[in-house]
Amino acid sequence: MDSSSKVDLIKQVFERLHLEENGASAAMVLTVHGVDTSGIDKKEFWNSLMEVLAKASDLAIVKLAQYYELPTSDAIDETEVGEEAINATTIGTDRAIELFVSHYTRDVTKRWLEEIKKALEPMCVNAFVAHFDIKPSKRWQEEILKRLNRCDALLVLFTKNCSLSEWVDQEVGIGIGKGKPIFPLSNERVPYGFVGEIQSFNYFNVPIEKVTESIVVMLVNDNGIGKDYCNILAKVLKMTSDREKASNIVSALENCENVLPNSVITILKDCIELNSIIIEDKDSVNRIMSLINRNVV
Repeated sequence: MDSSSKVDLIKQVFERLHLEENGASAAMVLTVHGVDTSGIDKKEFWNSLMEVLAKASDLAIVKLAQYYELPTSDAIDETEVGEEAINATTIGTDRAIELFVSHYTRDVTKRWLEEIKKALEPMCVNAFVAHFDIKPSKRWQEEILKRLNRCDALLVLFTKNCSLSEWVDQEVGIGIGKGKPIFPLSNERVPYGFVGEIQSFNYFNVPIEKVTESIVVMLVNDNGIGKDYCNILAKVLKMTSDREKASNIVSALENCENVLPNSVITILKDCIELNSIIIEDKDSVNRIMSLINRNVV
């Protein structure tokens, strides 16, 4: 990377750090991406940050830029930074909500996590669970931060010993700092801290299907991402050939307490005119018609 490109990229990285992080979270992001922060005076953190970034390696700056989804194609030299940095991809897609699952591994079984992850997939939710989704060759902390930065929301499992975790509180803190919606589930532990003000769902001994339903209800009613999620569901409903999936998506939209966006209403009208699976099911047609009528002002 030539010096001019590096300077431009450093300025952009600095702006994003200053905009999205506090001193503690910024230091953590820098350290995980290979920037030496030992020389930073905590009292003068932001004043000394540009100098620290200027001394960082090209690879560290590129990884920081990719972490904040800044354009790097003009700055990258494949021979200098390696194939992995060049091939870094954006996690979020138009077809699924990215949900970061924060949990204490000793309190939650892998089987339960695997089941909830699988149950959410048909509902257009990609649940990120570190034990399943981070490849052994990946750097654990770096991947966690990347996923936290790119997720749409956090699902936090407040279990009996979750406060003993080295990660749960940090993940929640970063999520709150970045303005991510936080959805708490409780099991032998009442949510605490800032999350304590949010209504939680007690999932102790509750079937996976009911837990999944509760998560979906939280998503469709969220003031931040609810509208986008409803749009995603409607698009999938229009294309699906799976009757059960169609019925579950309609149920999710029925559970939305807010007025559905006009874009969703338009897609719902297409569903009862174009999707043969829905057209052949009188109950589905009636439910979708009720949705349309309920939301047309």
